[in-house]
Amino acid sequence: MTLKKIVLLGLAAIAVAGCSKDDEGTTSIGPRAFVRYINAVNDTLPLDARFVDEPVENLPTFLGVACRGGSGVYQGVTAGERQFRVFPNDTTPAGASQRLIDTTLNLQANAYYTLLHVGSTRAGALNPDRLIVVIDDPQVPVTTGTISVRAINASLDSGTVDLFIARSSVANPVTAPATPKITLQPGTASAYVTLPALTAGTADSLFRFAVARGGAATTFASTLVNQPGIAATGSVSAQPGVRVAGSVLTAVIFPASAPGSKCTAGAPATGLFIDRGM
Repeated sequence: MTLKKIVLLGLAAIAVAGCSKDDEGTTSIGPRAFVRYINAVNDTLPLDARFVDEPVENLPTFLGVACRGGSGVYQGVTAGERQFRVFPNDTTPAGASQRLIDTTLNLQANAYYTLLHVGSTRAGALNPDRLIVVIDDPQVPVTTGTISVRAINASLDSGTVDLFIARSSVANPVTAPATPKITLQPGTASAYVTLPALTAGTADSLFRFAVARGGAATTFASTLVNQPGIAATGSVSAQPGVRVAGSVLTAVIFPASAPGSKCTAGAPATGLFIDRGM
């Protein structure tokens, strides 16, 4: 074999080795699902939620999600079977290694999900903590001048609840209307309902969300939802809220926090989360 042929063969081997190394160092990102995490556990520190079955750069991590808090906007994750874990947001070795949730999720491409963590972590709790996977539809059509709102009942011990929604303000609280806007079971999500987008500067420019046990005459939770949003201008993008037409929102009904626990939120209440803005 001539020296020229030996050199050419050597260069070819180097090129093949280089391609192989590049391939190993590159991770293909396939079709994606979109997820968010909401902490409705009533007795914990903030929580860390992670997908753990792929390189971390390809998977969302939700850190320090407070009691009654959420991870924010949907984040993309490779569709398919994904291993998901939730830990206390704790700096001690014993606390940080405790797995509250360790499960495999089957996520469909282009689908949207709310990963709702509910229940109690205390030993002997009537409703031990668990993960509820809610399939979302943030692309729901919204008519001109309106917003779309649905509800999720994260209060597992409430039984069936009626959700009343009325126009209100800080200075002018209102009594819940006679007819509930939404009725739903514990751990379930309602369909979206249409509400008028409210107007800043008017007497009733916010919504009050009042919750009663199914058919009851009195409410056990009443929350003034002060999330007006910001309309788009030439230099500022719209921020969804009750005064921004086209907003798509989810109202989560939270249980009371457990007495003496690390969750100090207090009485039952309703929190509002953004699904989509215009």
